[in-house]
Amino acid sequence: MQEIAAGFTDPAFDIGIVASRLRLSVRYIQDLLQGTGSSFSDRVLELRLVHSCELLARAAISRRKVSDIAYSSGFNDLCYFHRCFRRRSA
Repeated sequence: MQEIAAGFTDPAFDIGIVASRLRLSVRYIQDLLQGTGSSFSDRVLELRLVHSCELLARAAISRRKVSDIAYSSGFNDLCYFHRCFRRRSA
């Protein structure tokens, strides 16, 4: 979990990177995460959305654009960010 929390803002971040860093197999990490009830991609998406929500809450102060916040949270597609954000808010 710490490795996921450390790297989720990287748009190229994937389970292979985590497996390599921890010297574990991808399948083993998937099995570990299955016990938590969410997949690797679900966990990364949730962290990215929480991070972007925190940044959006301070956007008026920092004067950052929504696109900048989305990209700095690990999203590399603004349309996908909007879709995920709307789905989570609904």
